[in-house]
Amino acid sequence: MQQHLLVLGFEVSKLIPYFLLGIIGLFVGTLYVLRSIRHEEFKNKTEKVFYIIQGVGSSMLITWISYEITDYFFQLPQSLCVAISGGIGYLGAESVSALALDSLKKRL
Repeated sequence: MQQHLLVLGFEVSKLIPYFLLGIIGLFVGTLYVLRSIRHEEFKNKTEKVFYIIQGVGSSMLITWISYEITDYFFQLPQSLCVAISGGIGYLGAESVSALALDSLKKRL
C-alpha cells in the first residue's frame, strides 16, 4: 500500500506538475519579454515595468491554459503536456491570439 504525502490537505504528487508549470511559465515568460522588448519604445521606467509584468503574466497564463487543454482533451503524459505548454507559452499571448484570429478568418 502506497501512502501519499499530504500538505495542507493536498496530495503533493498532484501539485508537482503545477509547481513545474509555474517555473516553466515564469521562464518562458521572461524569454518572451526579452525577445519582444527590443521592438518597443518606452516613455519611462514605470511603463517598462508594466510591460514586463504583463508579458510574463500573459505567457504564464497561456502556459497554464495550454497545459489544461492538452491534459484534459488529449490525455497525454504529464511531462509531454508540460513541454507542449511551455512551447506555446514561449510564443506568448499576442502570437497565440494572432494565430487563432488568422485561423478563424480562414474558416469564415
